[in-house]
Amino acid sequence: MKYLLDTHTFLWAAVDPEMLSAAATGAIETTGAKLFLSAASLWEIGILHSLRRIQLKLSIREVTDLSASQLGTELLEIEPGHIDRMRELPFHHRDPFDRLLIAQALDLKAVILGKDSSFDAYGVTRIW
Repeated sequence: MKYLLDTHTFLWAAVDPEMLSAAATGAIETTGAKLFLSAASLWEIGILHSLRRIQLKLSIREVTDLSASQLGTELLEIEPGHIDRMRELPFHHRDPFDRLLIAQALDLKAVILGKDSSFDAYGVTRIW
């Protein structure tokens, strides 16, 4: 099974795992699961840090490396096809990072691990 971590899911898995739902924790810990961290989430984390909404003591490169080594995530780059798919999505949700994650999940045929129920309007499978 392929899982794409929403930004908050990734952050909680990395630093505050008790914030995760039992279903999300189970999916992350599933043997053989492929976990993806989108470059869009890294971009969002960088912006949240610069706005002082989160504290980050590591560089984004270090965050990416730790995610791969500790959670086993694979970095999902932003591809032109993802942006084309995002352009075609209806505006049920206006957050550009979430819209890009939705497009990536649809292209990858991945389940999104996240609590935002507005993702459901796009026909992606979501676990929380």
